[in-house]
This record gives sequence, C-alpha cells and structure tokens, in this order.
Amino acid sequence: MKQIINGKLYNTETATLICKFPVADIYVGNDIDYCYFIYRKDNGEFFAQYIRFDDFDNNLQYLEPLTFDRAARLSESLMGVDEYVEVFGEVEE
Repeated sequence: MKQIINGKLYNTETATLICKFPVADIYVGNDIDYCYFIYRKDNGEFFAQYIRFDDFDNNLQYLEPLTFDRAARLSESLMGVDEYVEVFGEVEE
C-alpha cells in the first residue's frame, strides 16, 4: 500500500516491517478484526498500517506516520528484547 501524507510517501512494499499487532474485537469474540503493522522507512521514519477486516472480505486500510517514541512504545511489548534494541537502541535498566 502506498499513501502520501503531508507531502511524504509511505510505502509498505519498500519499508521494513518491524512488528505486527493483531487486536481481537471484544464484540465478536476472539476473531481478529483489526491489525497494526509497524514499518520503518529507509530514512529511519516510522509509520503504522492499520487494517480492519469485516465479514464481507472487505477491509479498510490506512497509513499513519509515527514518531520515534510512539513507534517504540507500540513495539516494546510486541518484539523480543534483542529485536527491540536492534531497531530502537539500548534502553536503561
């Protein structure tokens, strides 16, 4: 997916997938209805791809630029420690 936001191109095909986060819809049970994918562009910028699935095989997708801090906070519980440090750098003990 490609999208221009504030004059910048965000492209899921050329960016590096950092992690993904499935979210179960509490009204549907444990089915995965939403999913976030967090990407890093070659220039170091982060963005999220949001996808919502419905019962008719339609989906709503959009991209959202993320600050470094927001990307780090969203990713910290989704990545292993070594993966996290590789992407976001060392953290305090």
